[in-house]
Amino acid sequence: MSPLEAAHIQRALRKTAQLRNLTLSLRWAKEAAARERLLAEFDSFLQRLETMNAGSHDSPLPSAAALLVGVRACWARGDYATISRVAALLPKDLLDRHLLLRAFVTEASEAAEKQSTRQSRDSGPDQKVGMQ
Repeated sequence: MSPLEAAHIQRALRKTAQLRNLTLSLRWAKEAAARERLLAEFDSFLQRLETMNAGSHDSPLPSAAALLVGVRACWARGDYATISRVAALLPKDLLDRHLLLRAFVTEASEAAEKQSTRQSRDSGPDQKVGMQ
């Protein structure tokens, strides 16, 4: 192989690598934008829940993808109560069809119980306050 051919192959490989990186970065941007859209859909649903009457749950559910993205975001910040509140409104068949969503809901329920137990134990009456 001549040096000219080798240089041509190296340029072609560099260009291919650059195009691949560009494609991957565009895909990541699209996915990030999609996640943001889905999170906005979930947040809008939560806001509607906040403004609804306590006995009324007429608000349409967000898409399953938005539920999953929103539940993951709640999980990441340790907001298990919101996950449990949303889960109470979900039809059982939705959780049966979406195993990952069901796993988050189940784990969040258990984590909320542990969190509640820990908080009540930490703020119990036998806690000594103001000891010198």
